[in-house]
Amino acid sequence: MPSDRLSELATDIHLTPTSIWMPPGARERSFVKIEGILSASNRNHWDAAPRTPFEHSYLVNMLYRG
Repeated sequence: MPSDRLSELATDIHLTPTSIWMPPGARERSFVKIEGILSASNRNHWDAAPRTPFEHSYLVNMLYRG
């Protein structure tokens, strides 16, 4: 695990009062739930995001921060 991630876990510096911990089993359901409310055009981008390096990294970071 990267050292900056370990630091984040130890300090919870980005934790806010509205942050929630999402267990691994809920992540897939959340991804599908968000996909279900997107327009057809946005859904195409959403489906492609996990399979392209930059978009995958961005998506993971935004979901983590969210």
